[in-house]
Amino acid sequence: MFYLINRDYEESEVGYDEVELLAILEDIREILRGKEVTPTYGACQWPWETYNNEEAIRRRDISLVSGVGPSFKQKLTEMRIGTVDDLAKTPLEDLVKIKGIGGKRARKFSLNSKALISENYICLGLCQFPEKRTEIFLDLEGTGEQVADEELVAMDYLIGVLTRKDGKEEYAPFIAHGLDREGEMFGQFVKWLLKQNDFIIYHWHHYERVHLERLAERYALADEIRRVILENMRDLYRDAIACFVFPTYGNGLKEVANYMGYKWKHPDVNALESIALYFQYVTDPHKNKDKMQKVIDYNEDDCRATMLAKDWLKQNSLKGYGIRQLTPLEAGKVYDYKFDVNEIRGPIILTVEENGWEWVPVSAKRHATY
Repeated sequence: MFYLINRDYEESEVGYDEVELLAILEDIREILRGKEVTPTYGACQWPWETYNNEEAIRRRDISLVSGVGPSFKQKLTEMRIGTVDDLAKTPLEDLVKIKGIGGKRARKFSLNSKALISENYICLGLCQFPEKRTEIFLDLEGTGEQVADEELVAMDYLIGVLTRKDGKEEYAPFIAHGLDREGEMFGQFVKWLLKQNDFIIYHWHHYERVHLERLAERYALADEIRRVILENMRDLYRDAIACFVFPTYGNGLKEVANYMGYKWKHPDVNALESIALYFQYVTDPHKNKDKMQKVIDYNEDDCRATMLAKDWLKQNSLKGYGIRQLTPLEAGKVYDYKFDVNEIRGPIILTVEENGWEWVPVSAKRHATY
């Protein structure tokens, strides 16, 4: 145990095991001996997070490249690759010589550095989405593992859905209005979902799927109903990273959707703030309705950002390959186009469907992997 004094002269205890503490002390000695410390984007917590990230951006540090954390940063800097610009100029054959960086990861790092420099996305493939009458954009709010050390209840407290059907959009939140009402909230969501016809559930990354599986297990949801839910879920994050490289410092929904043009109503609210607002709400639901409304607004924003991301992926993957919408007279003809990134050629057939145009590959040697 040792004590940390911040800039306001406030003292706080910090606990470390002996090995970890010795490593930290050695780092301090190296700094005293003149070692330069460079900021690693996303590696600091409050209150140093903002300063650290801004300094990393100012220096164009290599850690700005998505996927380059402290471990890979150390390996790259040992090869004198310390900035985004250094990485963009490094041949792939040199990158793959670094332990832990294979061909796939080397290409990913290289493309991301080039996207950051150009401030433009790079299209890698065509995103295909099924035609469904009902599109559901899902986002869950929960305490997750973030409160595990604070002995607070771990639960999901809001399931938000944005439904798009027949050209109309409608948002609905399912809320646990008490710490013991998670099951009630989940039951209401399942009852609502089973009334939907010909639907697909879009979400961003694995949180929603993992937590719906956990809720289904916890509340003994019938296997056939569980399958109806899980088999109709689509992770847009996987589509995004398979089809695009973004000029962003990460591939989270906030970063990617913000690049795509989405603006949040409450930019000051994040996942931890949402948890704090929810716990304030349940202490007195009548008095703290405004707290819950802020959580609902935050969740609706995430649902709408997910919808924007799906539309953007579809539109810009077609645009990236120069595929345009055709007139009915052109439907069914075969058109030749160039896979610039994959360096192959192949014909496609564009056919008109009830809800819009779709591309259908005649012979696809390589497409995005889902």
